[in-house]
Amino acid sequence: MSQTEQSASPSTNRRTVAMLVEFYVVNYDIPLRPQARRRAFYRRLHEILRKHKITSDRSTASVWILDRREVAEEIHNLAASFGVSNLYTAFRTDRASRV
Repeated sequence: MSQTEQSASPSTNRRTVAMLVEFYVVNYDIPLRPQARRRAFYRRLHEILRKHKITSDRSTASVWILDRREVAEEIHNLAASFGVSNLYTAFRTDRASRV
């Protein structure tokens, strides 16, 4: 018996499946010096975040976790112009849903 068959409910004949959710991780390293350039980066970063109505609870230090690729690319391109940046696509399993 397959795992899907085992989780099927005989009374409803429905099965539980996990959904993959795509998200994006941007990590960057902006040099400390010159400070004016670093401040300019953070000013522009906050402009992007305000424009897309993103709160800072999705970040830890120099890592952003985002669910919209266009925002991730915008932050990545900005960071790359000021220092080093990486953009990753990742997947997580969402809560199981019944189909």
